[in-house]
Amino acid sequence: MSTASRLAERARQAAGAPDGDAQRALLVHNCAAAMGEKAAAGRILTALADDAGSGAVAYRLAAAMHARAQDDFYPGGRMHVGAVVIPAVLAAEPDDMLPALAAGYAVGTGVSRPYSAAAQQRGFRPTGIFGPLAAAAASAVALDLDDEQLAHAISIATTGSAGTNQSWIDGSDEWLVEVAAAARSGVDAARLASAGVQGAAAAVDGGAGWAAAFFGDPQAQRLRNALDGEEDPAQRVAVKLYPISGIAQVPAHLAAEIGKETGRALPDSVRVHMPPSEAAYPGTANRGQFVGSSDSLMSVARCVALAYSTGTVAHAALAAAPSRAETAVMERLELVPDAGLEETAAMVSVTVDGQEATRRQHAKQLLYPSWGQTRAEIHDIAARNDASAAALRELAELVEAGPSARSILTLMGKQP
Repeated sequence: MSTASRLAERARQAAGAPDGDAQRALLVHNCAAAMGEKAAAGRILTALADDAGSGAVAYRLAAAMHARAQDDFYPGGRMHVGAVVIPAVLAAEPDDMLPALAAGYAVGTGVSRPYSAAAQQRGFRPTGIFGPLAAAAASAVALDLDDEQLAHAISIATTGSAGTNQSWIDGSDEWLVEVAAAARSGVDAARLASAGVQGAAAAVDGGAGWAAAFFGDPQAQRLRNALDGEEDPAQRVAVKLYPISGIAQVPAHLAAEIGKETGRALPDSVRVHMPPSEAAYPGTANRGQFVGSSDSLMSVARCVALAYSTGTVAHAALAAAPSRAETAVMERLELVPDAGLEETAAMVSVTVDGQEATRRQHAKQLLYPSWGQTRAEIHDIAARNDASAAALRELAELVEAGPSARSILTLMGKQP
């Protein structure tokens, strides 16, 4: 069986038994991001406002969902799964979104986990590379394609893989375009497969195929090995407290907590310990003059300084120049790659007047809420995303009843 067919089989299995509660929680958190303040996407959404078709709908939804950088992320694959999968499913307007969502998450986590380190090393943007395959699987299931067409959709979607991480360093806008383009590529691939267009059987694992070209793995053996024995993908995708990089979530939260303890007094020193792979991710070490929100939201130093100084990380603050308080904290901050920390764990130590306060936490204790927690925290989620609490409560009711794409699109269409 080809790797494309194995991915199709994985998608079909996930679609047949979706974890409804996990998918509901992720759906609400991602839609909250799309419904919140999203100035960063303004130029893109305006430029493409007249585009028609399901691919264009998915593009605009993905740009809106990712604009705050507060959509979900999969730490194991450095990928934003929801921002490509959810728009792809919404654009197809199925009556029940859960099977298609489960299929997309299964493929997204499946392909990104074995190749994320290589993507980072080579400078590729993981969501841009892996996202089209995930969106294609989701869209194909939403469109009720058969198994052969589903495999063709995934094969065709490999042609849409693209994107680098340079925008995180330059402070430019490609980070939004890459996610939006990945969603549209997947939708278009599924539509093409539905029309009878065929993808190469060895598109993923051939000697001149996707895995060989991007990752030097001509038989996709790393991927094939990784597809066996995984836990439920939706359970391993994290949500965000703040509109910043997933890598910066835990350090910023710890800094905010320590700031409360110290009265946000000017520190003597700040040490932020992170796993080496996260400390080395493009943009994480950004300092100095910030150009836009993209280089700011990736900067652990800036996110920690803002959280320590204000108690949170506000979306609007990232688009402005750092305050004096932020700058003073950044000047005293050291980022420490720490091999003793697991992925998504962090430790922050702040010294004020010779007294040190230290906190350590793992993302699994912070960023994986259940559906019950999500329902109970709707007001807080809305506040964190600068979204309407009333609209988000209505969304949660729709999702609880059984998420219909059309009803969710109607609700989201009422938002500014």
